[in-house]
Amino acid sequence: MDLLWAYEQAPPSGRGLAAVGALESRYRIQLPDDFRAYLLEAAPDKDWWHDQYYFVLWAPERIKSISDECGEPKPEEPLNPQIDNDRYLVFADFLDWCGYAYAICCSEGPDRGKVAMIGTRPHRLVAVSLASFFKLMTEDSMRLHSPGGDHYTDIT
Repeated sequence: MDLLWAYEQAPPSGRGLAAVGALESRYRIQLPDDFRAYLLEAAPDKDWWHDQYYFVLWAPERIKSISDECGEPKPEEPLNPQIDNDRYLVFADFLDWCGYAYAICCSEGPDRGKVAMIGTRPHRLVAVSLASFFKLMTEDSMRLHSPGGDHYTDIT
């Protein structure tokens, strides 16, 4: 969270506790600890544009599962079996959904807390944690903009 505050992030919404409860109830999940802390302490009151790199952090009320945000994939679209569309919550995008967005894994499995790039097919993991995602975001890392294929092999 310190990276967000240092990076002139928008003021928190103050509605984090309600957002956490609503998301956990709606999707029957328990949020990863760092995502829960983000919603409680730092999530913006309204969608927040980062002026320099054009990442958009979503207001808590907008956060939803990949299935709810994107619908069901078409049969011809390649899928990543590692990413369960109902267990990943979309919380940010690039340039107002200019091709892709970002979702955090809320399953109890080994990918819990990892962040995936969605909107490209197949979806792919881009960060090992929310903190790692925010660090990559503040650096405008190419890892977050590589829809043509993942040439990073450190995230499995």
